[in-house]
Amino acid sequence: MAKSIGVDEFRNIRENLGELVMYAEIVRLGLRGMEADARRTDGGLWAPGSDLALSCFAAQIAPRLQEILRGIGASGLIMQPCEADLRQPALRPFLDRYMRGKAINVVEKSRLFRLAWDLVGDGSAVRQDLYERWHRGDVARNRTNLFLTFDQTSTVERMLDMIRTDPDA
Repeated sequence: MAKSIGVDEFRNIRENLGELVMYAEIVRLGLRGMEADARRTDGGLWAPGSDLALSCFAAQIAPRLQEILRGIGASGLIMQPCEADLRQPALRPFLDRYMRGKAINVVEKSRLFRLAWDLVGDGSAVRQDLYERWHRGDVARNRTNLFLTFDQTSTVERMLDMIRTDPDA
């Protein structure tokens, strides 16, 4: 969306896009870890490794993802022509001239922004936000459970090995 409307050159937008890439990479790496830790169940099926940390993370960042998209889309999220407007011969030349993006025509831009609206502004977006916040459970409780179930044995052993090793030996 940012590239199509030509705002990807602005420093603050690039920072926001970098933040989105960071989240996408963290999720990608988390999914790879779940695949690497997959195990065979008693029933003979494959099950991924624990997703508790990734679930906590997703619930934590979901509002921020929507905030970034709202900031990039700004008023364009609500000021887009509908399909009927785009079919009006008297209106279309003005839409082509004033409502197009930098690298996208008015039809594609309006559809892109309406898709973004679906993600951040309409009833479905609100339901998704509520799902991320509440269906996954309380974030603080989930973080506490993650800490309590995390096997710290190897981390503690490595730390103790580092502080016990005689540097002069």
